[in-house]
Amino acid sequence: GLKEVRFYRVSTNAEELLARFTAGPYLLQTTIPTGASESVSYMATAIDNDDEETDSEEVQVTVTS
Repeated sequence: GLKEVRFYRVSTNAEELLARFTAGPYLLQTTIPTGASESVSYMATAIDNDDEETDSEEVQVTVTS
C-alpha cells in the first residue's frame, strides 16, 4: 500500500514541495504562481510501505492570458 504521496511544482532550478498526503484521496489543488509565463510543471512522488519511491511523469500546464 501507499504510505505517502508528495506533490511538487517543478522549475529549471528545483522542485518545490507543495503538499504531502499520508491518506487518500491524493488530490492537489493549487493556483498558478503569479508571474508564470507559458507553462508550469508539476509532478508527484509515491512512497510505498517498503519506502520504495516512484516519480510520476511531469505534467505541464499551459498558461494563457
